[in-house]
Amino acid sequence: ADDDTLNIAVSIDFNTVDTLVAYGTEIDILVNSVTEGLFYYDENSEVQPFLVSSYTHPDDTTYVYEIREDVVFSDGTPLDADDVEFSLNRHLDPDNASQLGWMFENVESIEKTGDYEVTVKLSQPDASWQYTLATPAGNVISKDYYEAHKDGYGTSEGGFIGSGPFVITSWDTAEIDLEYNEDYWN
Repeated sequence: ADDDTLNIAVSIDFNTVDTLVAYGTEIDILVNSVTEGLFYYDENSEVQPFLVSSYTHPDDTTYVYEIREDVVFSDGTPLDADDVEFSLNRHLDPDNASQLGWMFENVESIEKTGDYEVTVKLSQPDASWQYTLATPAGNVISKDYYEAHKDGYGTSEGGFIGSGPFVITSWDTAEIDLEYNEDYWN
C-alpha cells in the first residue's frame, strides 16, 4: 500500500450505508467517514454541536437547531435545512423500518423553520433526546441525491454521498475504497 493508504479489516460485508439501516459498531466506522451528524461526543463524552452552529431549547418539548451554512456534500451541493428535515423525518416514517426509529419515539414533528433552521417538537419531555442527534440517527444525507437514486440508495448500485471527510470511490462486496473529500468543510 502507498504511504497515504490506511487499510481497515472488518468482519462484515457492507451491503448498505443507508443511515436508516446501517447501524452497528463496524458499519458506523464507514457511515461516519462519509456522513456527519448534527452533534458529536467529545473526548469527555459530552455532546457538542457539529453540523449545528447553535441551538435553543425554549421549552421542555421544543428544540430549535441552527444549521451551519458552510457545509457542502461531496458533490459540492450545499447542506441545508431541507436535508436535515428530510434525514431526520426518514426515521419517523414506519414504512422505512429505521433501525434507529426507536430513538424518535417521542418526536411529534420535525420541520424546517428557516433556510438553515429546523425545529423538533417532542410529544413529552425526553431527557435522552439531547443525545440522539450525536448518534448516527443525527447523520444528514442529501435529499436531492436520495430522491434521484431511491431504488438503490446507499448500495454499490445506487451510490451514496455525504458531507463527511471521505467519499466512496469503489465498492464491491469484499472491499470499499474511500478517498479524501476535496469539498470537505472541516
